[in-house]
Amino acid sequence: MNSDYGNMYQFIDTFNKILLNTVDFLFKKFPDDQDISYAHYQVEIAVKAVPQSTFKTVYDYILLYKKQITGKDELFFINLSETDDSLKCFALKDKWSLLTADEKNHLFMQFQKLLRIGQNIK
Repeated sequence: MNSDYGNMYQFIDTFNKILLNTVDFLFKKFPDDQDISYAHYQVEIAVKAVPQSTFKTVYDYILLYKKQITGKDELFFINLSETDDSLKCFALKDKWSLLTADEKNHLFMQFQKLLRIGQNIK
């Protein structure tokens, strides 16, 4: 296996682990939320069954919002449900005010990590 090819899969694996950890974080914070619960299940399956496709779908989507993510624009998470269904579990419109400042920062940091790792793969 080519070294670059192996590195690509390591980056995809890392990307998907961060994605799953982020969904996990929300699942633990809001265990009764059906959208988050469903997304948690879907992401767990997707990262195992189609890791490359999961990376591509999520990365391409969040890349559209790079400016909002890097600038920590809270409207990204608040208005997400109005823009696309693919990351519905991160649409925290009604829940955003229930998160602490540290939890909000954690979410932004996770998404910023996803962006950085994705740049290494593309």
